[in-house]
Amino acid sequence: MRLVVEADGHLEAGVLREAFPRGLRGPTVALTYALKRGVKHGWWPEGTEAPVTVVYGGGPQDGWRQASAYEMSGEDLPVFRAALAHYDATTSRAPWDEEAPSVFAVHPSWAADADAPRALYDDPPTAPNFPD
Repeated sequence: MRLVVEADGHLEAGVLREAFPRGLRGPTVALTYALKRGVKHGWWPEGTEAPVTVVYGGGPQDGWRQASAYEMSGEDLPVFRAALAHYDATTSRAPWDEEAPSVFAVHPSWAADADAPRALYDDPPTAPNFPD
């Protein structure tokens, strides 16, 4: 959604495919679920349409058609610009330009031989280990 807003409401699908190399289904499904969740919780009225629409290439005779662009209406654009500006101004994120650390790595402040609890066991217990 942010990319569509930053592109003034029209973004070629190829640009999004580069940003999401695993496919566009994930981001569009997330948006659909967020919309349904908002209606369910009463955040917006029943029948609220998705703010981003898909523009398909080709004609109906082509059968399956791939998205050629994504658009947001001119009336929705200022609302989402304001929402994203507010989000950016109020949400702090630590700068990060590294690979995410492994969940299995020992924390750097622990000694190599520290008696640290492990998330995974080589031999998982067969019964609960509750104290007596």
